[in-house]
Amino acid sequence: MHPPVPSEEERRLAAVERYHILDTPPEVALNRITALAAHLFDVPFSSVTFVDRTRQWFKAVHGLEVREAPRDTALCSYALLSSEVLAVLDTARDPRFRSNPLVIGPPYLRFYAGAPLTTPDGFRLGTLNVMDTLPHEDFSDRERGLLEDLAATVMDEIELRLAAHHAGDLSSGLIDASPLAIISTGRDGRILSWSAAAKQMFGWTAAEVIGLPPPIIPDGAADEFDGYRVSVLRGDILRNIETICRRKDGTMISVSLSVAPLYDPSGEITGYMAIIDDITERRLRDQQSARTQKIEAVGQLAGGIAHDFNNLLTVISGYSSLLLQSLAETDPVAAQVREIALAADRAAVLTRQLLAFSRKQVLHPLNVDVNAVVLESERMARHFIGENIELCLVLAAEPLRAVVDAGQLVQVLINLALNSRDAMPDGGVLTFQTAAVEIGPEFVQAHPAVTPGAYVMLAVSDTGVGMDQATMSRIFEPFFTTKGPGAGTGLGLATVYGIVKQSSGHIFVYSEPGRGTTFRIYIPRIFDSVSTTPSAGSKVSPSSTAATILLVEDESSLRKLTRDILRRSGFKVIEAANGCEALLACEQSTDEISLMIADLVMPGMTGLELAKRLASLRPAMKVLFMSGYSSHAALASDPLEGSLPFLQKPFTPGTLTEKVREILNHG
Repeated sequence: MHPPVPSEEERRLAAVERYHILDTPPEVALNRITALAAHLFDVPFSSVTFVDRTRQWFKAVHGLEVREAPRDTALCSYALLSSEVLAVLDTARDPRFRSNPLVIGPPYLRFYAGAPLTTPDGFRLGTLNVMDTLPHEDFSDRERGLLEDLAATVMDEIELRLAAHHAGDLSSGLIDASPLAIISTGRDGRILSWSAAAKQMFGWTAAEVIGLPPPIIPDGAADEFDGYRVSVLRGDILRNIETICRRKDGTMISVSLSVAPLYDPSGEITGYMAIIDDITERRLRDQQSARTQKIEAVGQLAGGIAHDFNNLLTVISGYSSLLLQSLAETDPVAAQVREIALAADRAAVLTRQLLAFSRKQVLHPLNVDVNAVVLESERMARHFIGENIELCLVLAAEPLRAVVDAGQLVQVLINLALNSRDAMPDGGVLTFQTAAVEIGPEFVQAHPAVTPGAYVMLAVSDTGVGMDQATMSRIFEPFFTTKGPGAGTGLGLATVYGIVKQSSGHIFVYSEPGRGTTFRIYIPRIFDSVSTTPSAGSKVSPSSTAATILLVEDESSLRKLTRDILRRSGFKVIEAANGCEALLACEQSTDEISLMIADLVMPGMTGLELAKRLASLRPAMKVLFMSGYSSHAALASDPLEGSLPFLQKPFTPGTLTEKVREILNHG
């Protein structure tokens, strides 16, 4: 005899599915309720059962070994027909049950009472049952109420379970939506869950790693990660540990690792959850920023040293020149003085390189076709690279214009070519390449110092020995070299870096040991096709009239040298050691001062500030600035920059007098 089916059976079955209860593991709370029911009603059997289309399934049982039975034999099927408790005092006397296999065979049930498990929207999912092998004489209202209360308690647990399931779905959704990799494991370290971001970050799918130890641990790091696991299983929480992990393709990534223990309801630690952030790009940006800041700091130091050193070289070169003028060509002392002068010239070359690195040299930027500059560099490079090196050009078909100092850009390319030549002692291929590029947000994200826009890209590539990461991180530092003693100053690439940066450009290097090196330079591109060239200066003729010159220089030895050179050339000189002395001298002197020569960098008042203050007092007075720097921020930022004459230290007596006469004669 088939038991009747409740009304709206399909909707009831849908409700059973909605609660996700069928075929789930036993739960302590429900097992306790069935044990309590058996005790309260003094029966050997009790159960919490759910009824689906073909079976009754036991979620919790007391005294029974069965987990499911066919629906046709389920006594609880009749309890589903009503919202009230069904009590059958003697199943052998009830025509609905007397031939039921559970009555006439094991477990020989003679008494049955079942309270429906009813959802808030009225669907009866199953029953809480109490059963006995002996018939009962009575089942009181009080007992019915007690069974109903226990059934309500069961439903409370089921509702809590459903809420937890929904929370788990939400949590799972949030985990899979997280950009951070989230992994959970058991106490033994074997993976229990693997988020979508973990797959994207490391390359393994969940199916490939569930049940296995984490494959992300690099070789040699097992002890490190085992230490993290042991610490967390003691109850510790680890936050933002920076370490290295392995991807499926074998590459290593830098990660920030946070790990916390997982607990069961009793408070026991069952495993741990790890949250992993890929910080590889951030680490590279930080390293790049640190290298840039280091180079900037060294550049400031180098610039300051070069400035002071240029003052000394000016004195050495100047007095050497004056001394040579007073000696006969055949005088043996003259040869020694010439050696001093040559040494000073070589030292001046080094200071110019330091100034280039520190971006304190004078550039003459013009609108030029970069392809033309590369062609000129290529012609020069062929003279020194050697016959065993092939020089290739890969130039953009279109003109690529930029505002740069063409001579300095040639210096950049020649320095890089020399570096490549030394990296290919057995020969190879050297390539100059140009291209028009548009830098977008993705490149900027990896290189924050770069602004988006149109650039001219110059690349110098070789097939030489290449470099490792440690070498690449230092190649732009002044005096750093991988060559042997006496084979290089370590200023070639530092000079390249300084010129590129002073030209508003950017330079990057790409290299691997044994696979050559590529330097890529990015200079802002312009689209104005008008080429500019420096105007030819007027021919300088010596001044026929001795002029009065105000000389303002805080370095006493240099001031005396400059005074002597000017006086030998027939000029009258008024000396001042600083701006205040110069102001006082101008106020007191009755001479017409034709020219002021002033150091740009002086304590208290700069040469530029002094010139501005004297402009109203001596409006006809011309100005010549000089500095151990090749340029100076105060001069570069002045709107009259293009009209202010400048003389870089160190200078020779001839250079000084020629510049003075040029200004006096042609202004």
